[in-house]
Amino acid sequence: MKKTIQVLFIITSLCFLFMFFAAANREPGRISAREKRALADFPTGRFLSSGYRAAFSAWLEDNIFCRDNLIDLKNFITGRILQLKPLSDDVAYGRDGWLFYKLQGNIQIASGEYRLQESQLEQIAETQQHISDRYKQLGKTYVFIIHPSKTSIYPEYLYGNYTVHESPADQIYSYLKAHTDVLVVDLKQTLLAHKSDGFLYYKTDTHWTPLGDYYVYTAIIAALNENGYGDFAAVPAETFQNNFRSTAKGDLDDMLGNRGRNRRDYTFPDIRFTRHSGEAQSAYQKRVAPLLAEQFPDAPQTFILENPDASGNIIIYADSQFAGDKTIVPLLAEHFHESIYVWSPDKQSLELAEAAGADIILYALGERFANREFLVQLPFTGSRQ
Repeated sequence: MKKTIQVLFIITSLCFLFMFFAAANREPGRISAREKRALADFPTGRFLSSGYRAAFSAWLEDNIFCRDNLIDLKNFITGRILQLKPLSDDVAYGRDGWLFYKLQGNIQIASGEYRLQESQLEQIAETQQHISDRYKQLGKTYVFIIHPSKTSIYPEYLYGNYTVHESPADQIYSYLKAHTDVLVVDLKQTLLAHKSDGFLYYKTDTHWTPLGDYYVYTAIIAALNENGYGDFAAVPAETFQNNFRSTAKGDLDDMLGNRGRNRRDYTFPDIRFTRHSGEAQSAYQKRVAPLLAEQFPDAPQTFILENPDASGNIIIYADSQFAGDKTIVPLLAEHFHESIYVWSPDKQSLELAEAAGADIILYALGERFANREFLVQLPFTGSRQ
């Protein structure tokens, strides 16, 4: 009887393991909205090699069925039942309820250890100048942005002796201004100048608050005006106090498995503005949308906004800081007849730029990716290079 129970237990366990394995994600290039990174792809190559084993382990850890639910269960047990503070390799606890993303060099940005060498800056400048020149040949303006990490603007909330200092965003901005004619926007100094106005980042999220969005938007508009690419008057915005619990912003808290349960009450400045743009429903949308889908089939998000009262078109290649649940693109869309957003850190399309009639191409990337390949490789896809 005992042996029978043991055999049944082994069979049942193997069935559960097989079920979790069989149902694991195998979609390549999947991005975790919760962890702000690309999940490991299913490995290829020699089955018994050490590299394959390591790649398989990384894939299984990232993609096993119900992974997020298992993380939640683990954190519920440690945090609620055992009363232990949830641990995470991804999140750093800060003062006064602040949380910070630890990976991709964010803490090294705060400490000053994340520095770019002269050769890296030269490569970035050469590549970005080439991209800008290619768009100029088509009669279009290229706008380049390296936006600062949360640890660049609020390092004082990290435990330890962290202060604001020069970071990769500063290095790249200064180098491009000195060695290229690329139109580059300095968001870091803009955000630092407005820290006293209220929280510009959510305490438990990696993203800007609506007030932070607004100052980013005004910096972009000012740069376009100063360089003769427009005569835009910033959209008037009314500021009011909002409570954190009434928003969905808390990706760092989610990484800890809290799902909003442990978020503290705090208020931050929100904005209201009169919006004239909306989702495109015109012939333009019908013409451009299929090409957008064809050129960027793996993009986490794309959309088109249309403002009948404005002129000119813009394409925005950026990450989740500019995504549809944020206010930056809707604010920019107030100044353009057609505004296209593509969540894409590594690809751009000359074919789309021409078909869309874009006057301005804006590219924005977080400074934590400054030493990655994104800034030193030509991003163009399709037949036209």
